[in-house]
Amino acid sequence: MKRGSWFGVLVAFGAVLGAGCGGTRSLDAFKDRALVADLGNTPDGRGMLILLLQERSVSNCASLSSEVQVTINGNSNVDLSPGGCSLSTADSPMITQPVDLDDTPRSATIVLSDATARMEVEVADLFAAYRLRSLKPGFDAHVELGQPGVNPVTRGEVLSFERVPAVRDAAVEGSLQQEHVDSQGQRSWTILDLPPAQDGAEVRVTIPAETSDGLAVLSLMTTEHPIISRCEGVASCQSEVMRFLQTDVTITP
Repeated sequence: MKRGSWFGVLVAFGAVLGAGCGGTRSLDAFKDRALVADLGNTPDGRGMLILLLQERSVSNCASLSSEVQVTINGNSNVDLSPGGCSLSTADSPMITQPVDLDDTPRSATIVLSDATARMEVEVADLFAAYRLRSLKPGFDAHVELGQPGVNPVTRGEVLSFERVPAVRDAAVEGSLQQEHVDSQGQRSWTILDLPPAQDGAEVRVTIPAETSDGLAVLSLMTTEHPIISRCEGVASCQSEVMRFLQTDVTITP
């Protein structure tokens, strides 16, 4: 699922659940949770810093008290969804803040506090416009639902992409998907894994020899874990940045 879609589902999920049956508790009731800092994209392409107090069990899914104060780099202009639970599901308290992204990595210090507890996490090099950029001249990595002929590639061709900015190592996954329609109009799909090769910030994938002529969907996903330089007041702190690239290519003879 793309990051923008994931963010929209998460926001809607939190709004539906509200406080639910878990009651409202002060911050000290959340000390056993993991504070997760994530960087995502909104549907309009803006950056969004997303913070979760991830629950360990449905039985501990109370909502966060309105007395809790949240700041991000000293800025208190944040949106807080307090979380909660229903009879069958739980929702983590979630804090969001739009961020203007550029190519300069910046650290983020997040503080949650009330009269009962204080939580703080500092994440290094989080605010940056992480992306995958094609190094092949004329290759348009933003084409979806294209017509045959877009982004022509050949079997065995090596496509190179660059992670920008290259501030840390990343885990990379790749795949190529083709749709087939037989003489009866029945549809089927072939999905081939593309084991990426990395050389510094460059990621390379090879178009498999067993692909058929015609359109295919090329997908790449990178997962990075920014460094947590400080974590206080919670059981653990985590950070993850995922970037997803999906585009149409045409396999040519």
